[in-house]
Amino acid sequence: PPGFPYRPFQVIGFAQDGNTLFAEGTGNGGTVLSLNMEDGTMNWQAGYNGNIVGIGVTDGTVYAGGHYSAYCGPVPGNNFYCSGRPGSADRAKLSALDEATGALQSWAPSVNTALGMEAIGADQGRVAIGGEFTKVAGVNVRYFARFAEAGAAVTISDPTVSDNAASQPPTGPVTVTASGSVSSQGGAVSYRHQTSTDGGGSWSGSQNGASVTVTAAGTTLVRFQAYDSGGNTSDWVTDSVTIQPGGGGGATVTVHVSKTGVAGSGGNATVKGTYTCDGASPVVISGTITQSSTGASGTFSVTVPCQGGTASAKWKALARAGGGPAFQNGSAAVHAEFSATDLGTSGAITGSQDVTVTLN
Repeated sequence: PPGFPYRPFQVIGFAQDGNTLFAEGTGNGGTVLSLNMEDGTMNWQAGYNGNIVGIGVTDGTVYAGGHYSAYCGPVPGNNFYCSGRPGSADRAKLSALDEATGALQSWAPSVNTALGMEAIGADQGRVAIGGEFTKVAGVNVRYFARFAEAGAAVTISDPTVSDNAASQPPTGPVTVTASGSVSSQGGAVSYRHQTSTDGGGSWSGSQNGASVTVTAAGTTLVRFQAYDSGGNTSDWVTDSVTIQPGGGGGATVTVHVSKTGVAGSGGNATVKGTYTCDGASPVVISGTITQSSTGASGTFSVTVPCQGGTASAKWKALARAGGGPAFQNGSAAVHAEFSATDLGTSGAITGSQDVTVTLN
């Protein structure tokens, strides 16, 4: 463009496939060249608005990595006039080109950070990249990642689904867990699950996570599916859990309120403490906190899981001052209540505690 000095194309690397040489370079933007090895004539070129730092070739596709955010088209690279020109397209540091024609392909995983890419290699249907990135295609992955070739089918193996019913009393609860799924391209795999209480006639909405705890009496079907960030999925794998009603009870729940709390931002206060729970449903802890010196008051409520056994766990809840006086450092009165359900008898478990706490 007028007013900008021309910077010569600087070749910094090569890749070869048969009688074709591919050159990567920097200068005014970045450029990939396809050259005939016999006479040096150019087959095609592809330009970008940032340096090209690596190219790899496999199965008819050229992969170009660099410090760019846009493909300029079948033209030399250009730092200043690229995005929005005819034939240009957004590309976040990775792109794929047809080996024979140089045409831009749809494969376009995004790579984060300012520079992102520093190296790329391709062979036998795989593409590997290295750089300063911490996310690739929205997946948390630091500094190195590997892909299947562009257009290759990606398969996710079915998860192994198991439960702890054999080690639990017949009145539950039972935790069902999925594990073991892998992607054929080596990427990260996550899990989602659904439940059904009518024999699979209808299913709940999908929830993310590799485990779910069933507490309801009767038979519950739990199914898991593995998936990756590219939308590839495994089949659903189903487990059946049966929990008997009754069973004699014996559940125990205790809740302790700490002698200290926190007067936080916005005039709110945090109430905290510890609890134990065995053989019961999740525990609801709620109550009020008042501070006579300021006139501040608020309510709090939190639901915590029943962890089983006798080990204690921590809980905390936020009491909002709302539009009234703000909580400040000093003494405050807490009235706390808790409730849960005995999984053996379905009976209610309740309790309360009144404590003077010090906010700091």
